[in-house]
Amino acid sequence: MPVDVFGRTTATTGGSGDVIFRGINMSKANETFLRRDGENAAEGDISLNSHKLVDVADPRNDKDAANKEYVDTNAGTNIGIHKVDKSGDVCMVT
Repeated sequence: MPVDVFGRTTATTGGSGDVIFRGINMSKANETFLRRDGENAAEGDISLNSHKLVDVADPRNDKDAANKEYVDTNAGTNIGIHKVDKSGDVCMVT
């Protein structure tokens, strides 16, 4: 479902060629902007400009981002995971 430049879907928006804002039509908006509903994917790196990514959920899949709490709680719980001792380069198998 197409969205406007503000991330809204509307039944009143016409076809993909209709101008929705400052000369941008729906097709161009959907090709240019990362959609809030997850229907398209980033095609490159996204800089947060030294800002934090906050409220990250616990990961469910291997390629999901993990939040600090999840990592701190689960670090070293799998066999073969190695932790480096803070006092030096000593690797301890947990």
